[in-house]
Amino acid sequence: MRIVMKKRVHSSRFYFSIQLLFLTISLVTTVQYQVYGRVIPTKAHLFANMPTVFNVTGGGTYCAGSPGLDVGLDGSEAGVVYTLIKNNTPTLLTLQGTGQPLSFGLQTAAQYTISAFNGSKSALMNGQAIITEQPLPVVNIKASQNYICSGSVATYYADISQAPNPVYQWYKNYSPVGTNSNSYTYTPTHNDVIQLSVTSGNCTGLSDIYQVITYPVTAGISISCETNQIVAGQSVTYAATLYNGGNKYQLKWYVNGDLVNEGSMEYTFIPENMDEIYATLAIGDDVPCLQEYFLTSNAIVMSVCDSGPQTFTIISEDSYICGSDFGILMLDESEPGVAYTVYHKYNGSFIPYPFCTPKPGTGSSIEFEVSGGEFKINATNACSTSWMNGKCIFKIIDDSSPVMASDNDILAGTAVTFSVPLLDANIPPPVYRWNKNNDGNYFTGETFTFIPENGDFIQASMITPCTNYDVNNTVVMFVREAGAHYTNWTGNHSNDWHNPLNWDNGIPGVTSIVTIPETAVHYPTLSSAASCASLIMHNSASFIGAENLNVKSVKLSRDNTANQFQFISSPLSNSTTWGNVFPSNQNSIWIREYWEGNGEWLNHSIRNIISNNKGYSYKGLQPGQATFIGWLTLNEPEAFINYNNISNDIDRDGWNLMGNPYSSSIDWDLILGNDTEAAVYVWNGFNYISWNGTVGALNHGIIPPMTGFFVKALYKGYSPFQIPKTARVHANDVFHKQSAIGPILEVEVSDGTYEDKTYFRINNEATHNFDSGHDARKLFGIDEAPQLYSETRGLALSINEFPWQGTEIEHHLCFGAGKFGEYILNFSASGFGPEQKVTFTDNQKQISFALDNQYQYKFDYLPGENPQRFFIKISPGAYTPSNLRLQAYAHGGSIHVLNPNLENGEMRIISTNAQVVYTSRIAGSDHQEFSPSLGNGVYIVQIITNNATYNEKIIF
Repeated sequence: MRIVMKKRVHSSRFYFSIQLLFLTISLVTTVQYQVYGRVIPTKAHLFANMPTVFNVTGGGTYCAGSPGLDVGLDGSEAGVVYTLIKNNTPTLLTLQGTGQPLSFGLQTAAQYTISAFNGSKSALMNGQAIITEQPLPVVNIKASQNYICSGSVATYYADISQAPNPVYQWYKNYSPVGTNSNSYTYTPTHNDVIQLSVTSGNCTGLSDIYQVITYPVTAGISISCETNQIVAGQSVTYAATLYNGGNKYQLKWYVNGDLVNEGSMEYTFIPENMDEIYATLAIGDDVPCLQEYFLTSNAIVMSVCDSGPQTFTIISEDSYICGSDFGILMLDESEPGVAYTVYHKYNGSFIPYPFCTPKPGTGSSIEFEVSGGEFKINATNACSTSWMNGKCIFKIIDDSSPVMASDNDILAGTAVTFSVPLLDANIPPPVYRWNKNNDGNYFTGETFTFIPENGDFIQASMITPCTNYDVNNTVVMFVREAGAHYTNWTGNHSNDWHNPLNWDNGIPGVTSIVTIPETAVHYPTLSSAASCASLIMHNSASFIGAENLNVKSVKLSRDNTANQFQFISSPLSNSTTWGNVFPSNQNSIWIREYWEGNGEWLNHSIRNIISNNKGYSYKGLQPGQATFIGWLTLNEPEAFINYNNISNDIDRDGWNLMGNPYSSSIDWDLILGNDTEAAVYVWNGFNYISWNGTVGALNHGIIPPMTGFFVKALYKGYSPFQIPKTARVHANDVFHKQSAIGPILEVEVSDGTYEDKTYFRINNEATHNFDSGHDARKLFGIDEAPQLYSETRGLALSINEFPWQGTEIEHHLCFGAGKFGEYILNFSASGFGPEQKVTFTDNQKQISFALDNQYQYKFDYLPGENPQRFFIKISPGAYTPSNLRLQAYAHGGSIHVLNPNLENGEMRIISTNAQVVYTSRIAGSDHQEFSPSLGNGVYIVQIITNNATYNEKIIF
C-alpha cells in the first residue's frame, strides 16, 4: 500500500534541515513524519510548544497601612520565565518556573496578570488578581464639656468617618471598658488616658490618646513660721502655702484682724505676745471649678517672752480609772503664750506622753485626758521651761474577771470558793456577777461558794467599781464520785479504745475515771463515739479523737524541773488562768509571753489568761506540776502570727511562740500552708532543737503535747496560723515516716552534761545563701551549754542546706560555750557518694581527717576563743590529709600525745605563770599517755623535736 505524506515537502534542503534538527533536539514525545513514502521516527516536534497556561491566584481587599495581598500562580513550568503585569504594564518582578506554584509576594491595590515566556513563545496566564485597598476608619474623641470638675461625671463621644457599620471599643488607661457604643460615660480622674478603637469590616482605626484634665473642687491655704515662741524684739517670717490656688489668686495677711500686707507669699514683722497672724486667699478665674472661692488660713498665736513660764499647780488627785476610761489631769492656772506638755513615767524617767497634744495657756485652768500612769506637766516658752508643781498617778482597774477555784480535783460533796485575785489591794473591793453552767441564774458578790458536781463550770464578770460583762475564762470542775469506776489504758494490743484488751479494768463507761499513762506500747485513737466521766493524762501521754469522746472533765498535767525554763501550751478548749494551772507555790513560778512587737518577754501573773492558740515560757524554782483542768480541744483553734517588729533585728522580728493545742503530739511536716519559714524550734531545757521538714535534732519533727515552739513569719503584718487535726500523731508511731534523704552530715557536741547538734545537707533545690524553705536558723541556748552551728554569709544556722555542683564546698563549723573544759564532737555522715569526700579540720591545732574513717574528736576549749575554729569540707573524689603532725590534748586526767611520724623529742608542760611543771621524753610510739599531777587550769604543752617546736593549749 502506498503511503502519501499529508504535508508537502518542497526541497531536499528542507529534508536535511529536519535531519539536523532531529540530531540536536531530544523531547519525550515520539512522532512520525513521511517523506517520499518513507517513515522517519523522531523525539521532538519540529517547533517548541506554547508555555502551559496556569491560573493566577490572589486578590481581594486589604486595610490601608497593610503591606498588601499575595499574587501568584497555581503552578509553573520548568525553564519558563513568568512576569507580573500590573494594570496591563509589565513590572520588573519575574520568577523562574519550578514545576510548583509560584508567589510574587504582597502587592498593593491594582489589577494583576501574569505572562510566561519559554525562550521562543509567550503566553498570558489564565485569569487575573484584583486587589483593592479599604481606608481605615478615622477616629476622634470629643468631650461633653470644655472642662471637668473633679468628681463629676463626663461623657466622651466618638467622631468617626470612613467607617460603615462601626463596632466601638473604649479604653481607659489602656484597659478595655464600656460596651459597643459611640459614647462612654464615667467619673474621670485627673490624667486618665482615654482611647477609642473602631472596627469597620476587617479594618480598625485607633484614635489619638485623649488626656483627661480635671480641675480641683477644693483649695486651701496654710501659714507657718519657724517658731511661735520667741524672745521679745525678735522678728518672725511667716510663709503661706497654697493648695489649688491657681495663678490669679489674691493673698492678704492679717495681724489681730487688721490687714497688714497683700500679694506676698511671705510676711515679716516683730510680733508681741498673743499676736494672732492669719491669711486669706481668693481664688482666681483660672481655676474654673473654684471661681470666687474665699478661704482663711490657720491662725498662729505668738508666744513672746522676756522671762521663763510662771509655775502653777497640778490639782488632780491620785485616782483609779476603769480599763477603757480616761482620767482628767488638771492644771489650776495657765499663762497665755506658754505651751503645756504632759509627761509620763516610763522605765524610771519622765518622757512626753504620746497621747496628749501640747496645749497653749489660756490664762485659766487647762485639762488633759490621760490613761493609767504617773504624770507631770512641763511649761515652755522661748525663754525657758518649767515643771509645774506636783504630779498625779492614775491606776487602772483591771476589769477582767480571771476566775480561780480554791480547789479542784475534789471528792463529791466538797464546797469550793471561786474568786478573782486582786490586782491592787487599795481599790474598793470589786463585786462580780457569777454564773454556774451558763444557766441564766446569776449570783452577786466578791466571791462565790457552792458544792460542784463533775463538769460544772463557773464564769464571772465585774459589775463594780467597773462594769464589764465580758467573760474571760471558764473554770471547769473535776469531781470524783465516791463509787466511780477506775480503768487504766494499757495499750498492750492496739490503738483501739473499744478493745477490752487495751484496758486493765474493762472498757470505760459513763461513770469511769480513765487514766492514760505516760508510757504505753500503743496510745488510744478514738474514731467513733465513746463516753467516760473523767480523763486523766500526764506528761507525754497521748490521746487522739477528743471530738468523739463524751466526757465531763479532763485533767492533764506536766512535770517541771526546778530552775529550768520550759515552753508550755494549753490542750484545753476553755481558757483558764495561770492561778488554776499552778495552784501551789505560785510565788515560785515565773511565767512569760514572747511579744513579737518589741521582741521582748512579758511577765505574767496568776491573773493572766492562758489559751490554746499560743505558747508560753515558764520556770519553777521548785519541782512541781502544771495542771490543766477543763475540756480538750475539739476543733482547730484560730491563731495568728505577727511580723510587726520594727527593730530590723532578725533575732527578734517575725518570731512567734506558738503552742500544741491538742492532747497528742503533732507532726510539723503535716502543718502546711502557713506563712512561716520551713523550720520549727523547740526548747529542750538548755538548747533550741530544730527541724526543717527533712532533718534536725527535733526527732522526726514531732512536737509533744503541752509544748510551745517558735516559728518565724515570712511576711509583714498578721497571718493566720492553723494547726489542723490531721497533724495529730502519737510520738511512738512515727516509725512510718520516711528517713531523711541524704547526703547528710550530723555533728553533735557534748560535754557530758549538755549537748547540741548541727546539720549539713546537700540539696540541689537549695542555694548557698539562706533559704527560708530549707535552712534553719541557730537560736542560742543557755550559757552553760555548748553551741554548735554553721554560718552562711554571717548568718548562724542549725541546719545548712546547699547544692552540690561538683566543686569543693567549705563551711565554718562554729563552736562556743560559757565554760572551759573538754568537749567531744561526734560525726554521723550518710548518703554521700564516692564522688563526695567529707573532711574535718581543726584550724587551731592544724588537724584534718576524712570522716570515712574517724567519727569522734576530742578538744579543749577556753571561753572567748574564735568560734570559727573548725571547718567542714566536701570535695570531689578522694582526699588525703597533708598536715599530719604532733598534737596533744587532755582527757580523763591524762595528757595524750599523738605522734604520727614517730618523732623523738621532749615534752614540757608550762603553767600560765611561765613555770615548767612537768617534763618527759617522747619517742617510739604514735600515741603516748602521761599522768602528771596538775591542778585544774590552763596549761601549754610544748613539744621540742629535731624538726620543730609545737605548742598546744590544754585545759586540765
